[in-house]
Amino acid sequence: MPDHDRSSAIVVNASPIVALIAGIGDLALLNKLYDKVIVPFEVCNEITVENNLRFGAEIFDSVNWIEKPDENVRIEPLLLNLLDRGEAAVIQTAINKNIKLVCIDDAVGRRVARLNNLEITGSLGILLRGKKLKYLYSIKPVLDSMIARGIWISRELYERVLYEAGER
Repeated sequence: MPDHDRSSAIVVNASPIVALIAGIGDLALLNKLYDKVIVPFEVCNEITVENNLRFGAEIFDSVNWIEKPDENVRIEPLLLNLLDRGEAAVIQTAINKNIKLVCIDDAVGRRVARLNNLEITGSLGILLRGKKLKYLYSIKPVLDSMIARGIWISRELYERVLYEAGER
């Protein structure tokens, strides 16, 4: 696939990382879609340290092309009052590094990101983009795998994603 289909950078939260691993089995799709993938220190801890038995922790830890800072980001108090530490770190990192795109699945986190003039995608948006650019043949088995591994997707959202993917 030509490089012009890649976006420059994205900052990613924990739940999309786990969802993508649950659906696809790895994080290679992020590497195909973005020149730079950043997962803040706080989010890395959430995935690997705080939840060392969490699904996907070993896969995430083994990926060496993701930028994983080795220290906490200084988070503005307002963000910490509104969000959990991981989502706040994603937004703060994007602001600090002048990155326009964040990957957050949580509704409140997405709202706060929009209020900070950031563009938003989520795990399902990543899948749709991957399908559009022909990195994925079909999204339905990916969604089914996510659900089978405990990722909650409403029936309405499931159907809408399949429709947008041209699979309905």
